[in-house]
Amino acid sequence: MPNAQILKTEITTSLDFLPLESLNLLAEFVAFLRGRFNQNLSSANPQLTFQDKLALIRQQLRHSGYQPRSKAAIDAQIQAERDSWET
Repeated sequence: MPNAQILKTEITTSLDFLPLESLNLLAEFVAFLRGRFNQNLSSANPQLTFQDKLALIRQQLRHSGYQPRSKAAIDAQIQAERDSWET
């Protein structure tokens, strides 16, 4: 696995090629990752059971507006994104 600086450089470089919709989705994902639930899942809270952690993750996903999708729907979205790069 590349070191953190190389990974950051690769990610920031690739941002220039993403359409606005993908950038918006990425911004939401980053906000999700930086969300409060990370604090609740940290080792500072070892009394949480696996079930408690799953409940926190489900709650955070609901609050983020995440909608579960089928594999077919995800594959179609990925293919549409790839097709948009070719035009």
